[in-house]
Amino acid sequence: MWWSKLLDKAARKLGKIYGEEILDAWKTAFEYHQKRFHKEQLTAEEILEGAYKIEELIRIVESETEKRSKSRHI
Repeated sequence: MWWSKLLDKAARKLGKIYGEEILDAWKTAFEYHQKRFHKEQLTAEEILEGAYKIEELIRIVESETEKRSKSRHI
């Protein structure tokens, strides 16, 4: 469970940089992971309702990864 604590800490830091939407996306993704993959409590329809939050988180991570990759090649 220590990975969860580290990821939560990172999400909180990113929330300060990018806004609370990041923290909300992380919480949604973690909830989906727990309820769907471990406990099988969510339906596909329930997951689709909040998927847009997680998609935004992925876009930000991809953008930051690309920026860092380009800065290393300069």
